[in-house]
Amino acid sequence: MRTFLRHIQSGLYFGRHGMWTSNPNQALDFKLVNWAIRYAEKDELWGVELVVGSAHAAGLTALPVGLMHPPQGRCHD
Repeated sequence: MRTFLRHIQSGLYFGRHGMWTSNPNQALDFKLVNWAIRYAEKDELWGVELVVGSAHAAGLTALPVGLMHPPQGRCHD
């Protein structure tokens, strides 16, 4: 699975060395959802969404923003 972080307003993907790109093929592939989430939280990347896609599929799917930033008061087990 390919896993990316995309800025919601600009539509740009987070790339290598902290650069942003419009081309998902040049974006940093975190491979795993939890790695992308941890990176976004550690580097305080706000206003981003998680985008995933199969290595064999042409399209990408943006996951709900709530997965990245759960509502306040939500219990984390």
